[in-house]
Amino acid sequence: EALRVLFAQASFFALIAYFSLASVASWGITGWLPTFLREQFSLGQGKAGLAATGYVQLGSYVGVLLGGAWSDRWVQRTHRGRLYVVVIGFCIGGPALCLMSSAGQFAVAIAGMLFYGLARGFSDANVMPILCQIVGGKYRATGYGFLNLFSTFAGGAMIYAGGVLRDANVNLVKVFQASAIGLVMAGLVLLAVRPSRSKEQS
Repeated sequence: EALRVLFAQASFFALIAYFSLASVASWGITGWLPTFLREQFSLGQGKAGLAATGYVQLGSYVGVLLGGAWSDRWVQRTHRGRLYVVVIGFCIGGPALCLMSSAGQFAVAIAGMLFYGLARGFSDANVMPILCQIVGGKYRATGYGFLNLFSTFAGGAMIYAGGVLRDANVNLVKVFQASAIGLVMAGLVLLAVRPSRSKEQS
């Protein structure tokens, strides 16, 4: 019954596509950003690893708080408010990844990482509330489990693809540019979700 209820909804498929595309970008960045920073800016491995996690996470902390508060206010005016917050975030995060990958100065790359982290925070704060708007209370945990299942496969495939591309001497800039495109696409796919006030309250 759970499968029938969840996969009978086009909005649930759209949410799976969104979460999978977002994970392709997120896992690709998480897996390969330290290597990119080390090579691009001649950083030590420790400093590159700290920078790759620190600046993105700092942006994410701000994004979770700001994106959560913003969507809580916006959803009072329109039931699509939470979707719009994430879409705006990803339309900022995609160009921020491009900025980071093409930066010639470390300070510019830091700005790119911070804005990418902000966008990711917008998403993290709103994924479960958006799911609650399309799935009733009875199957929300199952629905979230499927979102994580598909996103983990997609993200893991991106880590592997990055390694294959590295072995083929493809610059990591191309990997991050592809991730940026995937991030914007994820936001646009999210617009296909049709949230319901009644399900959010069930």
